[in-house]
Amino acid sequence: MNEKKRMAIDYHCNLFTPEAVKRKYVDPFEGKREYDKFGRHVGAMEGYEVDDFLERMDGLGMVKGITPAWQWRSYLDGTILWDDSPELIYDTLVKTHPDRFHGLFGINPYYRMDGVRHLEKAVKEYGFVGAHLHTHGFGLPINDRAYFPFYAKCEELDVVAVIMVGAESASQPAYLGEPKLLDDVAIYFPRLRIVASHTGWPWVEEAINLAFRHENVVIGTAGYTPKYWPANLVHYINSWGKGKVMWGTSFPLVDHEKSLEQIDELGLRDDAKHELLYGTASRVFRI
Repeated sequence: MNEKKRMAIDYHCNLFTPEAVKRKYVDPFEGKREYDKFGRHVGAMEGYEVDDFLERMDGLGMVKGITPAWQWRSYLDGTILWDDSPELIYDTLVKTHPDRFHGLFGINPYYRMDGVRHLEKAVKEYGFVGAHLHTHGFGLPINDRAYFPFYAKCEELDVVAVIMVGAESASQPAYLGEPKLLDDVAIYFPRLRIVASHTGWPWVEEAINLAFRHENVVIGTAGYTPKYWPANLVHYINSWGKGKVMWGTSFPLVDHEKSLEQIDELGLRDDAKHELLYGTASRVFRI
């Protein structure tokens, strides 16, 4: 595909301002030492002002970014490591550039129904297109009953649930995010659009099986650079899984420019590449 004609949506682009990058990635916190494993050295991570980032997006053919309001809890001591409010994402990005940025509400199960009501507000008043769940630090599997009110509200509001599946890099139990646990959710909520985020690694084959069996489940690639994607995932993207995988970065963990360059080197067919970068996300999020 000609690079000039590239259209891409990053379904998982973290808040990129200098303040956010410093707070989340540069300042000391649990899990910081793990970033080298992803090839993203903390010293190389830089933040961008919104206008500068938009210029960067334009140069890469990235038409939209979807940004989660993170709720990341430490499994070790229960502290909230990242605490982004929906209001922060709305005021920083969505309010001023609604055609380029969309928000995801961050699920914290311990807020219970107050959290569910806040999710509804974020969708109805801020235009958020879904919810985001990073379950590992909460000590609950992704099919735990504490999450069902949030899943139900997402289905009721007809928005997407982006759920991190697979292993977490920090000191948090991997089994809480095993892709097979999504079976319960996908069956109970057949009209809930689900993104099984972060490839499901090391259970990538499980994630592929879920996406194949459930019409309402797609896979997201955020957090992993394309050159490290397993061969079975690349084959799935390029063949029978076309339209069931969407591109994401978890920027700044994965750099947009390098990620897109590496995708160009995967040998994907033009139609499969378009679905990966743009088509799948535009349909699932209805943007």
